[in-house]
Order: sequence, then C-alpha cells, then structure tokens
Amino acid sequence: MLIVSTATIDDQLLIATEHPPAIQCIHWQEPTKNSHTELIAKMSWIKEKSPVVQMVFDKPTSLFAWITRDGKAYAVRRPPAQQHQTELKKGQKLWKGWLFHDKPEDKAICGCINARFSLIAVACESGAIDVYVAKDYSGNIPFSHRILPPREEYRPESRVTQLAYSPDGYALFVGTTSGWYLWSVYGHLLASSFIFNISTSTPDESNGSSTSGGYVDGVIDCCWAATGLHLLALARDSPLLYSLPFARSVVTSCYNPV
Repeated sequence: MLIVSTATIDDQLLIATEHPPAIQCIHWQEPTKNSHTELIAKMSWIKEKSPVVQMVFDKPTSLFAWITRDGKAYAVRRPPAQQHQTELKKGQKLWKGWLFHDKPEDKAICGCINARFSLIAVACESGAIDVYVAKDYSGNIPFSHRILPPREEYRPESRVTQLAYSPDGYALFVGTTSGWYLWSVYGHLLASSFIFNISTSTPDESNGSSTSGGYVDGVIDCCWAATGLHLLALARDSPLLYSLPFARSVVTSCYNPV
C-alpha cells in the first residue's frame, strides 16, 4: 500500500492510496471495527480511475476537494455520520463527486476551499490559479476567475506546492518551489517573497550566516494559525519551520507581511 494523501474529519482519518487506488476511512475510536475502504475503480464519477493525490476538507461546507494523478479536480461530498452507516449497510456508495476542473493543457496540482466566499482554488502546472464558485455544493461549480503570477516575477521552473486561504477567507497564500505569493481573495497581489530580491545563498557579511529565511527560496508546505495573523511555512531546503507574521487591516481585512 502506497499512501499519497491524508485528511481528517471529526471522527475519522481518511487515507488515499495509489496501490491500489482507493480511499480508506478509519474511525479514531474503533479503527478495527468501523473502517471502510472504497476503490477508485468503483467510483463511476471519477474519469480514467486515476488515484487521488490530494484531499482537502472544509468543515463549514462539509465539502472535499480531490486532485487526481491525471490533473483533474473534483468536488466531493459524503453523507453525515448516521446516514453514512445506514448507506453502508444498504451497500450504497459512500462518496459522491463532481468533476469541475478538466484541462489537459494545464493540469491541476493542488487545491483549497474558501468557505466564506464559496470558492475552490486550483493551482495549475502553468503557475496560474483557477478559481471556481461552489454555488450549491452539489455539482454546480462554474469557473470564476484566473490568477496569473506577475510576469516580472514568474520563473518558468517554478511549481506551485501549496495553497492556503486565510481563516477569514480574505487572503490566499501560494507556496511555490522558488518563493511565495499572497493574493487577495479576488486576485490582487498583496505581497511576494520575490520583491525581497535576496537569496539564502547570499551570506551576511558580518557573520557569514544567511541574510533571509529559507522560506524565501521555496515553500513545500504551509498552514495558517487559527488567528490568521501568522502562517507556518516549511521551507524547501531547510529542516526549520518558519512563522510569518502578518498585519491585517481592521477596515479592509487586507493582509500584509510585518
């Protein structure tokens, strides 16, 4: 079994495996009795039966976003806990999903959900972010807008590694293999590591140490603190976990790095 992604909900741990392509649900309290596995091959709504490489869950909307190996993105739902057990006894399928991003010329890499504005953001291989509107959480997910990386700062070799909406939904953090961006919810650039024009390879003249944090040269994973005033980032070539402080405007709810 090869695990490629995990997600957690109130009472279960969800595991996506590649060999075989499947989704496994393990209950925290009684993992041996209440576990359930559903093969991707039996999910009729998944095209090409490609394994899931990323799962994102948003609790306020009870909505999942799945990214598959072939670059497609699906909005996925499952019944509540009581209904879930009833459907399993009846032999019905546990998962129900809808394909909303299918661009062979610009495949999906990762995604995230914004509950406040009912948006689903999908990072593409080109470096662009496609944003969709989840109108009713039952398959009606039209395209909203596309966020393009600034032309003067874009690096062709760069690849998006992680997306994260702030807790209040007003800002989108985009981590890449060469730096990061911070966008407003509808695509205004608030901050970027590229404006610093510095590199961890440049030593400080006084003590020979680095002049910047490792997160400036690439982020492989990140998450917001509950307050939304700090973001934790795991740098690409560093074992350190960095905390990025942000200042938020009370009037406009815009974010800026401190």
